Parts: sequence; structure tokens; C-alpha cells
Amino acid sequence: IGDSITSAGSGYAVMTPMILNADFVNISRSAIALRDGKSYFPNGGAKYGMESRFKCYESVIGKSTEYDSMPSTPFNFKDEYDIICVNLGTNDKLINGVDADDSIDFMNRYNAFVSMLHEKYPTAQIVCIRPFNGGAEATADRKAENANRRTIFEKMKNDGVFSAEYLHYWDTSALELPYINNPPGDVALHPTYIGHQMITKALIKYMTEEGLIRECDIDNINFDDLQASGHYGAAWQGDAA
Repeated sequence: IGDSITSAGSGYAVMTPMILNADFVNISRSAIALRDGKSYFPNGGAKYGMESRFKCYESVIGKSTEYDSMPSTPFNFKDEYDIICVNLGTNDKLINGVDADDSIDFMNRYNAFVSMLHEKYPTAQIVCIRPFNGGAEATADRKAENANRRTIFEKMKNDGVFSAEYLHYWDTSALELPYINNPPGDVALHPTYIGHQMITKALIKYMTEEGLIRECDIDNINFDDLQASGHYGAAWQGDAA
């Protein structure tokens, strides 16, 4: 469950289940925030975030500008999943400090979202992914906000938000990824294809360490054989250079 990083056609959210030979569903949408009305797109924030759109089948269908219409067809919550990965927060505007009302609102609604997932899928293990760092070419505002977001997730961890037996917190702070540079706009937010390979390897190793999956020979995977039809920008191509 995520935004454009999770939507990448040859991204980690596709390659990970392919390597594990697992059935999967990708519920994601470019520019979507966790919270209603808090996205960067369009200006002023999209009316609905994933907290609302997740409950509808059409949440990932339609033009990218159609963010103010709410779909009506609900998910079939009778589906069952072994593992649910949540990668949300990159598109929530979090410009104030960790103790600000908006930051506290994000933490409360993130907690409510994963609690809702547990209610709908009580047998699933939920992996909460801390949003990635962003690259050196990101705007100064984005760099400052990424740092604030890291502090927010650290506070959630310290406050016990991820302490339930069914929750697992993957701290991605150690991942130094190559990012796509798309000047002159908001740059260095989307990992390159090589970056997605790095995420895939690290996520599989994390889930193995957590006992969520059996051991996998991830170091000998041929990622070129897994490359799907590139979907999001250049997420499927390029390297650190």
C-alpha cells in the first residue's frame, strides 16, 4: 500500500513478490498522501488520501488529476493476506516539528490506518515502512521535511505505535539509494531502478530476519529477468550515475 514509489511497474512492490513467488495486490497511487486533504497534488492538497481511498476498488484507477472524486465500490474485506506492507507518508505535508499539531495528527491517523488494516485482516502481519531519505538533489524544503518525517517515525516507534505483535517497523534510514533527478521541479524523490533493487533486497532480508518469510537467496537474484514493463517515469531504468 503506497504512493508513486510503490506504483513503479518495475519497483520493489512488484519485484519482491515475484522473487518470493507470491500472489500479491498493489494498492497505490502517485502523489497520494495518507491523510485526506494533505497531498502535494493538486495544489492545496487532494481531497482524499489513502485512508479513504483504500476502502474502494477504484482507488487506483483514473487520471492523475481525478483526486477529488470519491469511488463508491468497496473492497471485499473477505480477502486474506499473509503480509501487508505500508509505505505512506512521503506525500503528507509535514513541514512543522514533531510536536506540532499537524505532526501529531499524522501520527494519530497513521496509527488509526494500520489499526483498521488489522481489523479488516486480523491474520496478516503488517510491515510499516519508514519513508525513504530522498536524494542530494532534492529541494531544500523537501530535505528539511524528510528530516522531520524521519523524526516523526522515530517518535512513533519510541511511543510504541509499532509494538503490537502483528506490526513490524522497517527503519529504512540506513538505505542510501540512487534517485531520479527531474529538474526543475520537485526532484530526487523516486528511486532509480537500481534503487528499487536495493530496496527489494533490503526488504526481503528484513522480512527474513523478522521471521515473516523463509530464507531467500536474494544476493544471487538476476533482477534483469524480473524487469516488468516500466510504469512510473524512469523508475525502471538508470543507475546511480
